Amino acid sequence: MYIFQQRKGISWRRNTEKGIFLGYSTQSKGYRIYNLKTKKLIISRDVEFDEDAMWNWDEEKVERQSVMIPKETPPQQQHEEGTDQSEMERRSQQAPGSPRRPPPSEEIEEETPPRRTKLLSDIYETCNFIMFEPENFETAVKHKKHKARLVAKGYSQLQGIDYTETFAPVARLDTIRALIAIAANKKWKIYQMDVKSAFLNGYVDEEIYVEQPQGFIAKGSEEKVLRLKKALYGLKQAPKAWYSRIDKYFMDRGFRRSLSEPTLYIKSQGNDTLIVSLYVDDLIYTGNNEKMIQDFKEDMMKTFEMSDLGLMHFLGIEINQEKEGIFICQRKYTETLLKKFKMESCKTVSTPLVTGKKYQKEEGSQKVDGSMFRSLIGSLLYLTATKTRLCSPQVCYQDSDWAGSVDDMKSTSGYTFSLGSGIFSWASKKQATVAQSSAEAEYIAAAATSNQAIWLRRILEDIGEKQEEPTTIYCDNKSAIAITKNPVQHSRTKHIDIKYHSLREATTRGEIELKYCSTEEQLADIFTKALPRNKFEELRMKIGVCHKHIKGEY
Repeated sequence: MYIFQQRKGISWRRNTEKGIFLGYSTQSKGYRIYNLKTKKLIISRDVEFDEDAMWNWDEEKVERQSVMIPKETPPQQQHEEGTDQSEMERRSQQAPGSPRRPPPSEEIEEETPPRRTKLLSDIYETCNFIMFEPENFETAVKHKKHKARLVAKGYSQLQGIDYTETFAPVARLDTIRALIAIAANKKWKIYQMDVKSAFLNGYVDEEIYVEQPQGFIAKGSEEKVLRLKKALYGLKQAPKAWYSRIDKYFMDRGFRRSLSEPTLYIKSQGNDTLIVSLYVDDLIYTGNNEKMIQDFKEDMMKTFEMSDLGLMHFLGIEINQEKEGIFICQRKYTETLLKKFKMESCKTVSTPLVTGKKYQKEEGSQKVDGSMFRSLIGSLLYLTATKTRLCSPQVCYQDSDWAGSVDDMKSTSGYTFSLGSGIFSWASKKQATVAQSSAEAEYIAAAATSNQAIWLRRILEDIGEKQEEPTTIYCDNKSAIAITKNPVQHSRTKHIDIKYHSLREATTRGEIELKYCSTEEQLADIFTKALPRNKFEELRMKIGVCHKHIKGEY
């Protein structure tokens, strides 16, 4: 195929030469072309690919799958690299993508890297695709030797080729608070460690190549690349690689992973117990044997680069361990939040919402910054991660309003779970469906609460605190309790989604028990509606929330 160029004073005429496409230039925008006529390597942007031509595998000469290069190219678009024919033939033979030669016979070693994160990799030839292009992915990866030489840059990774899974589970705050509550009840001390550069410890299963970093380029091999054996920050699979590494570490040392919480690990030796909760690169651990705890700490520091942080701050949460219990708060985070949204000098109020009022969207109001609003809501949600003093069987209070949202007439559910004198799990969330009665709204809220209760029972069982008796859920609606115990109320329940009837099965199995409590005793009322000041402060004290300086009142 040819390229025609028009010049002043002359007519259109053919002015092209044949060449071989070798790749892309790293010095300028253009293609690296081997000119078959001049026997030199040039860089040009004015090329036309002959895609219809087929490579003749029986010929030793390179004459097909060629590109046309202008005979006279402007200086800014073309320059010679001073490569003679012998040098070009040597590079052509080394080009890993070339089908002229079979792949190299040497096996690509897959050695187990040493423990340290600083690992010297083998140097490989960079991949220049020449003369052959696979028709599909299966053809490209059919031969391991060709596949192993393909270069993948981190910013251009493709799912299914350069990586498969990227997620890494993190501990739920409910799990962390449950662990703190157990430690408070048993008077165990809690510790924290941080893994330095955690993502650099994960092993990469895929074949990923990177250019040699500046300052560490091997002399004589400047054009070659390095193969990653451990993950780097920026790789999509780095979090998953780290989790796989730390998970293998725990399993090899006799820990048992919780089936309900993949970041919770328990090790038991007779009557001694060690519990570890993982949140990306932060670990909190506790147990009843100081020697087991010390051995675990020393072994972690030998395997990884660790920082022993004690336990004063964890994920922005301030934790204070005292004889009478464990107190958690987010004072510093709250102050930072107020400064971020310019609310340092705001006027404080006892209850920020008007009691008895139903809220709806205001028509014609000015739109706010969506990103700033979402940031504020997310920050406030995380701020609710701590409210309580954590120090028996778990007890739950569950409540719901009815059609509290004027815009869609949906209700709001709320629940609290307590161990000892303080709550450790709570939620306030709008229901997914519209309830036709207050009893139905309470029934839907009770079903969601039972799901959380069953999950918490399994977490506590994994920790070694199995509950033999049912989890008690207090509800202030007798009709909702009747629907749970009496499945023949067809007219009242036939339209309710089947998933909510799991509450009945949990009650039948003896995992959940619904009991009635009056509205005055309903602690979850604080999560579903605005309350008067006196009622709000009363419920706040009952669920274990107190001022940092008056915690001695408990």
